[in-house]
Amino acid sequence: MHTHADLVGRLHIIAGALAGLAALALAALGVGAVSLAGGAEVRVAASLAAGLFFGVAAFLLLWGAASAGAGLALRGYRPWARLAAFPLSVLDLFMVPFGTALGLYTIWVLIHPDTRRLFGVRE
Repeated sequence: MHTHADLVGRLHIIAGALAGLAALALAALGVGAVSLAGGAEVRVAASLAAGLFFGVAAFLLLWGAASAGAGLALRGYRPWARLAAFPLSVLDLFMVPFGTALGLYTIWVLIHPDTRRLFGVRE
């Protein structure tokens, strides 16, 4: 299970990096929406769109940081890493299709008895 735990850590780091890239893209869309606004009505719509883009970008940035942090902790076999990665993995299940696969694989690895011993959980 050592290999599986390391792979789960790597996958969470990659997922965090991809979420960070998506956050940057959405922030750029928000800036573009505001800069292209012409008339007064368009400015209101552009401001609402930009606010939505920036809000989702902030969420993705936090999510990516949490996922990458959990991945780094999993790769370092920190005792608290399982507790950090498990709730993220449960929420990943709702991000079809890649998040679902990552969430299921992470949960399977984290609940395995060998992995529990690997992270220092006493039975």
